[in-house]
Amino acid sequence: LFSSCFVLVRRDPIRNIDQSVQMREADLRTSFQHVSGLCCTKKGTLEEESFIANWIRDNDMRVCNTVDFRPYNPDSGDESPPGLFNLFRGYAIPREVNVPVEDAVNYLQPFHYIGIARRQR
Repeated sequence: LFSSCFVLVRRDPIRNIDQSVQMREADLRTSFQHVSGLCCTKKGTLEEESFIANWIRDNDMRVCNTVDFRPYNPDSGDESPPGLFNLFRGYAIPREVNVPVEDAVNYLQPFHYIGIARRQR
């Protein structure tokens, strides 16, 4: 028996990271019941309506089967498989940034400490 849930992804402005929370529909409705917005009616007029009720009815809502954190390299065409909500949001430094060799040591130093990066010879 499958149970559906919603994943709410919020940006933590202090730590500058995404946080995800899984919520059942009832909890999601309760959490956002105070938020309203304007919705276009069939007559073409705007009326105030519960945001979350309108969003849950959205036919174009993104639906995924799994949630995971899977880093990928967009430069190589590597992408997440269909039906996966990937919590990975990209690397902090774009690949186009050219870092002078003398400054690269500063970026790699933490990785030397934990044994991931190897020194170039």
